[in-house]
Amino acid sequence: MTTRRRTTTTSLRGAALVLALGASLGIYLLALKGLFPKPFGTPMQLVEAPLFRPASPPSSPQAMRAGEVQVRLAFVGDIMQHREQMQDDFFKSYAVIAPFLKPFDLVVGNLEFPVDPDRPTGSPPGSVQFNGSARHLRALAAAGFDILVTANNHAFDQGLNGAVRTVEEVTHGGMVTVGTGATRELAGPKLVDAKGTKIAIAAYTFRPNSYPDRTGKVAYWHRDWPIYELNFQDWTREYRQEGRTEFKRHVEAARRQGAQLVIAYVHWGIEWHLDPTEDQRRAARDMIDAGFDLVVGTHPHVLNPPEIYKGKLIAYSLGDFLTAFRPLQARTGAVLEVEMRVDSQGAAALRNFRYWPVVTEHSNLPDPTYQVTPASAGAQGDQARAYGWARRILGSAAVADWHTATVAKSAQNKPGAGK
Repeated sequence: MTTRRRTTTTSLRGAALVLALGASLGIYLLALKGLFPKPFGTPMQLVEAPLFRPASPPSSPQAMRAGEVQVRLAFVGDIMQHREQMQDDFFKSYAVIAPFLKPFDLVVGNLEFPVDPDRPTGSPPGSVQFNGSARHLRALAAAGFDILVTANNHAFDQGLNGAVRTVEEVTHGGMVTVGTGATRELAGPKLVDAKGTKIAIAAYTFRPNSYPDRTGKVAYWHRDWPIYELNFQDWTREYRQEGRTEFKRHVEAARRQGAQLVIAYVHWGIEWHLDPTEDQRRAARDMIDAGFDLVVGTHPHVLNPPEIYKGKLIAYSLGDFLTAFRPLQARTGAVLEVEMRVDSQGAAALRNFRYWPVVTEHSNLPDPTYQVTPASAGAQGDQARAYGWARRILGSAAVADWHTATVAKSAQNKPGAGK
């Protein structure tokens, strides 16, 4: 059994949101406007509309000062379990990447599927109503993951009970969930301890999916269910005010609990779009203005360029980490490495960041398995092509070679190696 460092958690209280659902026809009209997610995936069609140049990490980060602590964080994007992955050996899926993840002080990823052991795994033909497997969670824990974010549009694919069972299964595996829970309070931000530093993580998402049952009737999710849903598709008027109020409440509650670093993990954006929308950019800046130190985004299934705002990092999309999608652009993701410096007074600041490109490949022999592998300039085939794609989107923030001294040095500098 893998030895893991102890991570303590504290639930932070959030305010309840009340909004009645409209009639079925009204909901359908909202779906046509893009405000309500359709229950089936959208066809892949890449959309490019560059809004800004990707932010570059500092060429030479400042040296650590006396009394300061450096905390190394790793974030990944969407962790998928498509129907094609049902029989995979997930320990093999992460075998190559696990040695890189384990030295980090905290590893966080977006779990893009619920896990309800009482229901069949997989999804019905022609549907994206997911249900993953407990063995996948065990493989993630063994690979070095500490926190799985469960606030996304697939959170209630197996209903409210399925969302609660997911939290139980993740917790049983020795990890922490952020974003859903048995109550709205438990779905709120979590406070964790990493290397003696208190870190709060809050998770937000756009509206969760709803699906028709066997009779064709759609059982829509309820606004009082335990998740923090915000309208990132229309970040104006009352929608923006609602979000800004929520951000401020969560940040203030986290600081009262002693958080030195407060992170927002956000499920938003438009699938296959290579740039964030203007609404996302406004929302991201509102998060920073509310007091968040770092914003990390998921959902588009492709990489988006990062931005620096007021000295703080906004990573709009990390792409897919593990997936069964076929196009290279959707199989290309990245591990975002963030170095934070925490001074003797408990104040945290960004020291450095970089993206380590990865690509999901399918190995046919001896056992067919989708596997996360490094993508670098010196590789061959899809690994080289994926690096080229990542470099195009991320610019100089994408690390060219996985075998640089940086990787070895990072592993050697990790106190108490192994989880």
